[in-house]
Amino acid sequence: MPGHDATDRNLPSNQLPTTEPIVRATVYLQSLAPTSSYSSQERLVERLQSLVDAGYIDELTVTVWGEQVCTEGALSTVTDCSQIIQAIGDFFALAADSSVEVAPFFRVKEISSSLSGEEFNCISTPARCVAFYTAESLLGVYPCKVDGVVYTPEDALTQLERLTDEEHQQARA
Repeated sequence: MPGHDATDRNLPSNQLPTTEPIVRATVYLQSLAPTSSYSSQERLVERLQSLVDAGYIDELTVTVWGEQVCTEGALSTVTDCSQIIQAIGDFFALAADSSVEVAPFFRVKEISSSLSGEEFNCISTPARCVAFYTAESLLGVYPCKVDGVVYTPEDALTQLERLTDEEHQQARA
C-alpha cells in the first residue's frame, strides 16, 4: 500500500466489513492462567464483548490452544483439537486467496519425540489470535501481515470500533 507504514494502523478496506455483519468472533489464547499476557488477553476479550453487547458482533467464543498444535496422531482427532486444526487451515486458505500472510505467526514444523523416536508435524500458534466470521466465511484473522505491515488483534479491534463509531455518528445525523 503506498504511503502505508507501521504508524498508520488502518487496516486495508477488505480486511473488515463495512456492510456485512460479523456473525462470530473467536479469540484463541494459549492460556487462561494469569501469565504475563493475561491483562492484554482480558482487555482483548472485554473490547470484543463490548462489541457483542452493542450488537455489532452476534457471538463471541474463546478457545484455548497450546503453544503448539499437533496435526496428526490420536490427539489431532479429538473434537477440540480437530476444530483448531480446521480453523488454522482456514487461516492459511484465506492467506492463499488474498494478500494476507499468516505464516509468520503460525509456523509449521516437525518435532521428534525423544521417548518414542516418532516424528510429528506441529503448528506453533501465537499467544493471542482473533478470527472474524461472516455468515458465509472467515473474514479475517489477526495477527496477520498485509503488504509487509503486521496487524495485531488490537489493531483489528481499533479499526472495527472506529467503523462502529462512524456508523453511530451517521445514524444520529
